[in-house]
Amino acid sequence: MEIDVKKAVKIIVAGLVAVSLSSCSWISDYFDSPDNTEPPAELVEFTPDVDIVERWYLDVDEGSKNLNLQVALSDTTAYVIDSKGLLSAIDPEKGNALWSRKTAVKVRSGPVYDAGVIYLGTRDAELVAVTADKVKDGNGVLWRTSLSSEVLALPTVTDDKVIVRMSDGRITAVSKVDGRHIWSFQRRQPLLTLRGVSRPLVNGNQVLVGLDDGHMVSLAEDTGQVIWDKAVAVPRGTTELQRIVDLDANPVIDQGSLFVASYSGKLAALSVDSGQPLWSRDLSIHSGIAISGSHVVVVDQNDAIWAIDRRTGASYWKQDMLRARRLGAPIIVGDYVLVADLEGYVHAFNIKDGHLSDRKQIDESGIVSMRVMSDERFIVLGHSGEVTMLGFLKDSR
Repeated sequence: MEIDVKKAVKIIVAGLVAVSLSSCSWISDYFDSPDNTEPPAELVEFTPDVDIVERWYLDVDEGSKNLNLQVALSDTTAYVIDSKGLLSAIDPEKGNALWSRKTAVKVRSGPVYDAGVIYLGTRDAELVAVTADKVKDGNGVLWRTSLSSEVLALPTVTDDKVIVRMSDGRITAVSKVDGRHIWSFQRRQPLLTLRGVSRPLVNGNQVLVGLDDGHMVSLAEDTGQVIWDKAVAVPRGTTELQRIVDLDANPVIDQGSLFVASYSGKLAALSVDSGQPLWSRDLSIHSGIAISGSHVVVVDQNDAIWAIDRRTGASYWKQDMLRARRLGAPIIVGDYVLVADLEGYVHAFNIKDGHLSDRKQIDESGIVSMRVMSDERFIVLGHSGEVTMLGFLKDSR
């Protein structure tokens, strides 16, 4: 008997009570394309007008694939952690390893640095706080607190709290002093969601969170009570797969406007005070939002890069030469939009018109995250454990 694989998969998906999926464009493509996958676009030849140059490079850990990790920064030190709990401190100017210490943390997200303390979310449903100056001597655990599920998003730190987002959709605020639980917020999740959640964003007494049901909520930082609740994207379709509208891109505030994006839904600008919409447009986003001047830059589910007017939502340009290359969240460094792809290439596009200015392969196994250091430098964490500081050298020809 022959089995219709697509039909069978649809039936299985529809019958699941709770499922997570990796946030990639193949989710919708699977059911629409004859061979279920779209091959990554070939890299074309071009004439660069800037050089991405390596300032320093350091191999500090055993790899960080499939984790939400970043390079955390203090005024004088960069911190990284690998999948096996090796925490390392680096001089960000020279690239020298200052120290490395094995911890017992099964990290899922982090590190996040604030006022001498490093915060780590774990796969064992814990939030761990360690004192940066003491951990190098083999100790340093300030406190650890149990949570409802693993911590997917990077922790967010306020004056007196740490706010975390877990895989079950719960948002919890704990005390910075001892990890004591202060408040929690949770809403019923859709049957089918992407694997990943957006990071809570703090603005004064607001904690802004994008939910898996397409809503953006503003919570009171001190109590967790709802200040406002707005639907950014409305689920449509007859199957749970078609109705995915997760707000998994980290929201961004700029000049009093809150920019949010959903998968299979909308890119929108809201008033941060009231949640009232300023503009919205149909665009499916999962990886992140970057803003510089009047430009809002996003990557859609097909890996096309868009530059959009922050005031009106109109398009400046669209660049789709990297289609299906599984791009990460964009960052903006000076005059360039930077994205990393599945093969560890970092591509630099001119922010004015979207033309390709340069590309450089950093880590063949892929890129975990990129972070802006200044208008001229950025730091990259690779899947294989490589930390690289990069900058630009303008073409003098």
